[in-house]
Amino acid sequence: MGKIMVTGAAGFIGRHCVVAALARGHSVVAVVRREAAFPAGVEVVVADLNDVQELPAVDAVIHAAASLAGDGTEMARDTIAATKGLIDALQGRVRIVLVSSIAVYDTLSLAVGDVLDETIAVEAKPEQRDGYCRAKLAQEALVMASGQDGFLIRVGAVYGKGRLWNGHLGLAMGPMLLGVGTRGEVPLCYVENCAQALVMATETPVNGVGYLNLVDDDLPDRGAYVQALQSGGWPRFVLPFSWRILQVMAALFGWLPGMPGLLRPAILHARMKPLRYANARLKRRFGWQSNVSFAEAMERSVNRGPHG
Repeated sequence: MGKIMVTGAAGFIGRHCVVAALARGHSVVAVVRREAAFPAGVEVVVADLNDVQELPAVDAVIHAAASLAGDGTEMARDTIAATKGLIDALQGRVRIVLVSSIAVYDTLSLAVGDVLDETIAVEAKPEQRDGYCRAKLAQEALVMASGQDGFLIRVGAVYGKGRLWNGHLGLAMGPMLLGVGTRGEVPLCYVENCAQALVMATETPVNGVGYLNLVDDDLPDRGAYVQALQSGGWPRFVLPFSWRILQVMAALFGWLPGMPGLLRPAILHARMKPLRYANARLKRRFGWQSNVSFAEAMERSVNRGPHG
């Protein structure tokens, strides 16, 4: 089997990718900012991707290193500049598998109940979206311009023990959730299912750069996911709020400076619009399926508190 590099290897997705790659017979190079423990046989490289000259020769790289939150400066450094640093430090032809996000899509153009798949256009007005969306779009552009082959894997909300919250649920306020309806699938991907798909992407030949959406097979709607969270003790109370009322409020006030994300139309639609999500193209391409069901994943993962 091949030699795979995993960036952000000590992170939530990265550490599961290391395990999945080893299980499929690959040798693994784990790139981390600080020393971290890994299974025997893993080659560990401690490096800041913003300041690395050369990385070990590998067949493929799963690029999971990125910032999930923070201001524009942090996103520019830890997501965009780090991706450029990685590309510049690679040796020879390397298949790049970027952990991107379904956040890059233009959901404002979709109707309630539509299917979000790879035919949907990406966001053409990133200035209307949050820093995370803008950073993922910039990452994708860097990979597409790199001259390397690979995949942009647009992942849904990756979850598991220690990470159960996501922005598609509403607003967490202590023991209470301000929930925006119960309709619409939550675009979840259990972290072990996610890692397996990412490793399979490194094994799949491709000419140029392809893009595929990654969500689990059995997606709950918002109501079912919140109910599963409540079995672990949070939220204690759910205050329902109408999607349509939020739509009207965002349309009326979203142009004002400093409005929170849920009152800015493009962000509201990306996070809360009731949609369905497809993974058929990825399944056909990689022969993948989500081996861990939603029920089993929640049984393994649920804990007290909104963030798992």
